[in-house]
Amino acid sequence: TYDHTVYLRQLLKDKPFVLVTSALHMPRSMGLFLKAGYKPIPAPTAHLLTGEYSLFNMKVPFARGDNLEAIDLWSTEFFGIILAKLKGRI
Repeated sequence: TYDHTVYLRQLLKDKPFVLVTSALHMPRSMGLFLKAGYKPIPAPTAHLLTGEYSLFNMKVPFARGDNLEAIDLWSTEFFGIILAKLKGRI
């Protein structure tokens, strides 16, 4: 996602655009694009975690084994956000 912020600079310049990505990936994507100076309009898709299970309130459905895919996706985004913050990209 960070690479997209670099490659789209010449194409988009300062124009607003619709940023389409999964709802789970949207916080990191928005953070990266906003930090890079873009004006994205978020359009989240593929809502896998809803209600009480969100990235922001950190309630992850660990209790059931059939949620392993959701846990994997959530942890990838969670640590991706931490890494991007440590690198100063968000």
